[in-house]
Amino acid sequence: MARLRKQTAPERRRAKAGGKAREKAGGARKPASVRPFRPAWPFSLTLEQQLDLLGLILFLGGILLGLGLLSLGPKPVVDVLIALLGGGVFVLPLGMTASGAWLLIRRFEQAPRPHRSLVPGLLILSGWLLLTLHLLGGAGGAAGATLARLLQENLGPAGTWLVGFGILWAGLMLTFRLPPERPLEWAIRAVRSLRAIRPSAGAVRIHRPTPAPPPPASPPAPPNPPPRILGEGAPEALPSVGPEAQEEPEEERLEVPLPIASVGPKWTLPRLEEILDPGEEVEIDEGELREKARIIEETLRSLGVEARVVEVQRGPTVTLFGLEPGQISRGGRATRVKVAQIAALADDLALALSARTVRVLAPIPGRGLVGIEIPNERPALVRLRDVMESEAYRSISSPLRLPLGQTVSGEPLVADLTAMPHLLIAGATGSGKSVALNAILVSLLCTCTPEDLRLILIDPKRVELTPYNGIPHLWTPVVVEIEKVPRVLQEAMREMERRYRQFAAIGVRHIADYNRRMAERGEPRIPYLVIVVDELADLMITAPEETERRITRLAQMARATGIHLVIATQRPSVDVVTGLIKANFPARIAFAVASSVDSRVILDMPGAETLLGRGDMLFLPPDQGQPIRAQGCFVSDEEIRRVVTYWKGIRGLPQPAPARRASPMRVPRPAPEPVREPPAREPEEEGDLESDEVLLQRAIEIVRLHRRASISLLQRKLRIGYNRAARLIDLMEARGWIGPPEEGSRWRGLEGLEPPSDPGEDS
Repeated sequence: MARLRKQTAPERRRAKAGGKAREKAGGARKPASVRPFRPAWPFSLTLEQQLDLLGLILFLGGILLGLGLLSLGPKPVVDVLIALLGGGVFVLPLGMTASGAWLLIRRFEQAPRPHRSLVPGLLILSGWLLLTLHLLGGAGGAAGATLARLLQENLGPAGTWLVGFGILWAGLMLTFRLPPERPLEWAIRAVRSLRAIRPSAGAVRIHRPTPAPPPPASPPAPPNPPPRILGEGAPEALPSVGPEAQEEPEEERLEVPLPIASVGPKWTLPRLEEILDPGEEVEIDEGELREKARIIEETLRSLGVEARVVEVQRGPTVTLFGLEPGQISRGGRATRVKVAQIAALADDLALALSARTVRVLAPIPGRGLVGIEIPNERPALVRLRDVMESEAYRSISSPLRLPLGQTVSGEPLVADLTAMPHLLIAGATGSGKSVALNAILVSLLCTCTPEDLRLILIDPKRVELTPYNGIPHLWTPVVVEIEKVPRVLQEAMREMERRYRQFAAIGVRHIADYNRRMAERGEPRIPYLVIVVDELADLMITAPEETERRITRLAQMARATGIHLVIATQRPSVDVVTGLIKANFPARIAFAVASSVDSRVILDMPGAETLLGRGDMLFLPPDQGQPIRAQGCFVSDEEIRRVVTYWKGIRGLPQPAPARRASPMRVPRPAPEPVREPPAREPEEEGDLESDEVLLQRAIEIVRLHRRASISLLQRKLRIGYNRAARLIDLMEARGWIGPPEEGSRWRGLEGLEPPSDPGEDS
């Protein structure tokens, strides 16, 4: 104890003073050994400030250099650059100005984000430019001359040009991030277009003296004159004979291969700027975003969760805040914050931010961050034109590419219907489901001609799809009677089987291979067929077994034949979206629903119940396990009217033919008649007519015996279904044998039929 007391008196104070002296000495030596190369600037700049200064220097330097190149008089610096770079010196100020401008605006959210291979690609293209300028006219400067001399001495002239082509190829690949074969495809396409232009130009020159209408029609006539003649004569034959009127769309499809090598195509696609309205730029309040990020961090910190906002992505409807979980100390050990702790605080964050709802992505798929989606105070409208003009949409080569909307990060969301291959859409009333259907239809009408696409539109609600009646893309007029839907689906199944027989005849397995083979032979190709159902619940209530069986069969087998389904419903319950239907629709879109149970029916997971409505949706791609949140495209009634008016006007008088197709003998079957348009189904239809005639004779005897007619009577006596019995009743009414239904009753009286003298027993 005494020894301890001696150590704790003045010695302890001296030891403490010595320790402080050593710390000062060590601290004085440490900067000298650790940071010997740091200059003693009177001021210090952060990395961001240095980049801003560099951007300003490049921007102003590029402008000054450009002015120097355009001005006269002695310019020593410009003369040196011209001697070094030759004609390529004019690219230098553009590059400097663009680089400086990007450095100055890089902090803005909408600033372009160049990829890593952009700078090497531009440098390679600059070298190719100097080499080409020197080889063509000696204007490549000293750099171009040195590069050309080096290549010519070792490879010769031919090898130099070959290397130049390789340099161009590599520069395009790196600059535009193209696959290796894309530049070669461009070259081949350019050569083919030049070859196709030469004969067409000659044809135009030959027919120049003739009046304006004949030249477009005369070049396609020699390869296949019958389609042109029948196509022009079809309008006169439409009012008199029903089957001949149905040949008009067939003959139009026969002309599809001809315009490829002729003066111009028969069908002209509408211009987007004439049909669709452009979107408006939305101003981003960075101060508001920073304030929300601060509130999120402080709220989580007050609840015992350490996290830091590292990125912010503002979308049209919601803003995504990316959180990086921090660390907390427990028992002297630092442990990372659990993701579940952040996800459990969604309601607290919504309260702190005064938000309607907050959706937590724990974590963001493919990222090491936790996402918090907060609704924007001023949602932005996503126009259909903006998505269709995006690079992501144009990069899809499929004719059935769909613009779906914009993601949370503001990127366009597009999909390929041929790869889905079917789409299921569900959402409550007012959530944006019908607008999404109209956006899909308008986009297809803007990118596909009637030779490429046919539509079957089923609209039991009678208000959403009926404006499209009369466009040449329709396979049949818009079906609004629920009783006719099973028959239309049956006709689609027959068309599927007919196409499979055609594929087997030439040994192909897919519609793309078949159309490619037909194009090589100069024969007509098969159009894609898209079946759109606006309300599945009405069909499942009326005829659940028939509807489910036929939709399931089409969904299972029709993909290879180019038949695709887009089905929407506002009642996502298990008795409407059954297990068989859902299993064959891997691609799904969920709009706002009432409960998590409905969300699980659509997406097999909760989440749709937290959506905001008015186009806010979750898209589940067929190849991903997590849905993508996006704002759906908006299309107005005026835009729908424009595209419908365009297609009605471009076809002229033959266009209303489907509406007048129903002759007196075809009144009960207006929907399936246009479906019977392909010639390969004629034998089956003839067989149906023959069987109908046999049944008709028996039905006449039954009606004469009972002195009245009804659908239920024929069903009982002939043991047939409702559709066939209704067809027989309509046939007899059309021929004047029976009258219309009596008021308040389903019975019909005899008009052209005389009852037998002895009516017989009444069963």
